[in-house]
Amino acid sequence: MSLISEPETHGERTTKLASDQSDSTIWTAPFWRGTGERALKTATQVAVAAITVSTGADLIPAVGVEGINWAGVASVTAVATILSLFTSLGNASFTAGR
Repeated sequence: MSLISEPETHGERTTKLASDQSDSTIWTAPFWRGTGERALKTATQVAVAAITVSTGADLIPAVGVEGINWAGVASVTAVATILSLFTSLGNASFTAGR
């Protein structure tokens, strides 16, 4: 008996990953708690980063709130949050803590 197994092909690995995730995983409370937590963390991190970049890394009081490109911050934050949701859906079992 050999301890080294034959490497899986890409198709076998994809089929295995798909079979590991059941369709019902995304309808569980742990999945949505994990998804919400991931999305909130992503939104917060991106908003802080976008505000910092839009002010030119100066201190916010020196620039003033009116100097921040709020539409740009909201746009970048929304896109990052949507991508975070897609990431959660793409790996539902991990997000659900399984």
